Amino acid sequence: MSFQADHPVYLAIRRQYEMAKLGPRAPLKISQLADRHVSSTIPVREALVRLTSEDVAEQIPGQGFHIRSVSLDEMLIHYQICRTLYEMALNDLERLEHVCLRSSVSINEVDLRPADDKAETKPEFQERRIRALGGLILNPTQNKIYKRSLLITCPVRWIMHGDPELDPNISEYLETLLPCLKARRFAEARKLVTTYFESMQSTLRTPYEMYSRQFS
Repeated sequence: MSFQADHPVYLAIRRQYEMAKLGPRAPLKISQLADRHVSSTIPVREALVRLTSEDVAEQIPGQGFHIRSVSLDEMLIHYQICRTLYEMALNDLERLEHVCLRSSVSINEVDLRPADDKAETKPEFQERRIRALGGLILNPTQNKIYKRSLLITCPVRWIMHGDPELDPNISEYLETLLPCLKARRFAEARKLVTTYFESMQSTLRTPYEMYSRQFS
């Protein structure tokens, strides 16, 4: 089956999931979604099949589509996947010519910097920063496994961003990471990536339990 990548029904459902408005086991009724999005049932079904292929939804025989439940262990695995791919991508970046690396940093740097002081604390900006950092570190690899892991871990990250005590703020690492990349100090960059993901994984249980309780 082919998908229209930017179909509004798919984008709307995915965005609700990303913003933690759809939790584990939430039903995804095709007729209701079609009415809500003023659409026929065909693009809705295609959207749900695609989300199933991305491990966001699942189809249960006799029960239809639901948001897929993800265990804490699986969530930890996906954070480890992200960390491993970042480390592999740093190896790729290290092999780039200096001018190519500076160009890659410049392309993504805009989204890594807040437009104003208030933007710094908003979950939307924190989420954009993580995606922009992924774009910077993973360019030129753009690994599909990373993108899937990023989507699966997204709802719990939103809860972490909403509670500063839970979130190891990525801005603390960016202030050092960007200069490291520009100056090609990759040993320091690897250490920062390791520290960041270790911090994320060490605090993951609390927001995961909050997320699970919220939608149980």
